[in-house]
Amino acid sequence: PVPALTYGNGINESIDGACLDLYNTAALLYNNVTFLFPSATYHLNNNSGPYEALYTMNDNLLDIRLAVATSSDGRGNFSYLTRNSFLSRGIGVRNMSTGIFDGKSSEWDAGIIMMSAGLVHLESDPNTISMYYFGTQFTHGYTAYNTEDYIPGPTRGIGRLTIRKDGFAYLTENNSNRERPQGFIRTRGFLSSQILSECDHGGVAINVNLETTVSGQVNVDIVNDNTGVVVGNESFPIRGNFIHAPVYWPNAPIIPGQNVSFTADISKIVESVEIFSLRFTISQSKLYSLTCTCL
Repeated sequence: PVPALTYGNGINESIDGACLDLYNTAALLYNNVTFLFPSATYHLNNNSGPYEALYTMNDNLLDIRLAVATSSDGRGNFSYLTRNSFLSRGIGVRNMSTGIFDGKSSEWDAGIIMMSAGLVHLESDPNTISMYYFGTQFTHGYTAYNTEDYIPGPTRGIGRLTIRKDGFAYLTENNSNRERPQGFIRTRGFLSSQILSECDHGGVAINVNLETTVSGQVNVDIVNDNTGVVVGNESFPIRGNFIHAPVYWPNAPIIPGQNVSFTADISKIVESVEIFSLRFTISQSKLYSLTCTCL
């Protein structure tokens, strides 16, 4: 049978080699974006030394990756934002006699981990998202084919993963430029009339979810999407660690020595253009997400 949906060229057709599979999509629709949290499964063999030794049939190790749908409806291909794991296995010491991670010297999830579907918002902690996963000190082969064996020591259980709200991924700059490390990202275009209509032609504000170092900052420009020309003033720099920080702009060009008047309302700026986009300048920062809200 031919699959209805695929991972495109996938993870296993590149530098990871032919011994990497993907298990368990754990698909999640969040803010109209489809995320997958598959477990990358590395098949062990007896030809690569003791750390990859095979002790049971189809023995392998699993960690959790992150993939994002390239279309808004969640159908079609998915893109891996990084080859690193979204959630790593626990620290452990593998018993070279059994292939199992030692119960005393290893964390409980050092063998394999698999994400559960869904997430939980806790009223007591509104700045985070909780997700749950299965983990064990056993490898896949023991878990799948030795279920009747009693092996004392190794543990298994359900773990809770806590991440910042909307914190599945972030954008940052390339730090290779030591003199002025900064990066730029420009959003897609937004139809000004639609944004203003949704806010009943009242105020419109941009809020960002970000984290900066004490010397880092994020600045925002409003750009005429048809011409690429900046309209209005550049925003004031944003520094700190915020989930929902308003972006503030000067009401007028800044004059040295005079008090600065500022606003979060961009409605007067965007109504002068048909389509606008936002250009972010990022320095020593992580930009997680942005939202448009009505004032």
